[in-house]
Amino acid sequence: MENRASGREMNDRTYRSLRKIGAEEGDFACECGGDRCSERMERLVIEYAARDDGPLLAPGHHEQVAQVDS
Repeated sequence: MENRASGREMNDRTYRSLRKIGAEEGDFACECGGDRCSERMERLVIEYAARDDGPLLAPGHHEQVAQVDS
């Protein structure tokens, strides 16, 4: 999903910038992929680095799944 991918790319850039300046925590975007989602979350940089391949989701958010017409 494009919105999720762009959220992940933005968070990866944020992570790299935070690491470069030696910050311990930062503000990351929700990667749910919702068109109107603008939620942000404080996370430790080390938590972001250790995350799995799944999306970073704000509390109560779920990953948006693209619907395929059959």
